[in-house]
Amino acid sequence: DNNDNDITKLVKITGLDTSVLGRKEVIFSVIDYSNNALEFKVMVDVVDDIPPVINLKTPEVVLNIVDFTSYNESYFLDYLYNYSDNYSLKEKINIKVVVSELMEMVMDFNVYFIAIDELNNQTVKTLIVKLREFIGPIIEGPDNLNINLGDEVDLLSLISVSDLYDSDVESRLSVDDGGIDFNSVGCYKVKYTCFNTSGIFSEKIITINVISNVVENDIDLTWLIFVAVGVVVVGMVVLFIIIRKRRNH
Repeated sequence: DNNDNDITKLVKITGLDTSVLGRKEVIFSVIDYSNNALEFKVMVDVVDDIPPVINLKTPEVVLNIVDFTSYNESYFLDYLYNYSDNYSLKEKINIKVVVSELMEMVMDFNVYFIAIDELNNQTVKTLIVKLREFIGPIIEGPDNLNINLGDEVDLLSLISVSDLYDSDVESRLSVDDGGIDFNSVGCYKVKYTCFNTSGIFSEKIITINVISNVVENDIDLTWLIFVAVGVVVVGMVVLFIIIRKRRNH
């Protein structure tokens, strides 16, 4: 004002209601200390460009691949904690769940929670899902094995490894030979370990006995001696019977 200087604090604003969207006539009026009045009108559009708010129970989750068939949009709604909007009522907010490409294999994928209010303001929240196995690979092979002294064996040929959801599991198989020496009689523990793409380990131990084949030959010779003695005894008994019958005649 030319006499009262800054009279901003005397300005009154009427007609501005931000609780309702739409065009409003807002009136700015002021009366200076000399009772001189001024009124100024402005058309104001009250709009909502703030998107809804989505809160998830957790940013990521690890799920068992065994239950793969149950993982759909309805299932993941349980991970939605709440959603709201600064203007639209909750029942006016469109909420939907979109699952990205999902296959029955160990993998990570995204679940998108989308909220759209009455004015098409949109929010997207992402849930990271880690599909994992909770059991390790299956290692199959004998528990015990006898090997003749000097006979070398490929230790990997003694076992097989498989995994329902990991086709490349064999590449992660390792062997601890337990210091086995095929040229030295003894008992050795060979340990096989393997892990799948979920990081689950399995282990199997085979007890290998390196034995002397000379001992086996001695055992075979002993049996041959018993058989030979038996044959001789039977032969003598038969001969004795024949001779006795001839004398009786």
